[in-house]
Amino acid sequence: MEARQLSPLRMVTFARHLHRAGKDHGLAVWSLRNSVRGWNGPDRSALQDARWALQQIRAQHPGVPVYLVGTPWAASPP
Repeated sequence: MEARQLSPLRMVTFARHLHRAGKDHGLAVWSLRNSVRGWNGPDRSALQDARWALQQIRAQHPGVPVYLVGTPWAASPP
């Protein structure tokens, strides 16, 4: 994953660390890049992207707990 903004870059680094630390314990780490930046009103693309990602994770890892980690949107300057 290529990050062009600081906030996603921090999350990519964090995700890599989680993967290295947890892979031997069965931890799966996924990174999501939203289809649009920011909040786009009633279309709620960020919400739709998150729902899609959760469906993908549940399909590949049924019955296991899922934890979401992220940064506030305010941390990503336009």
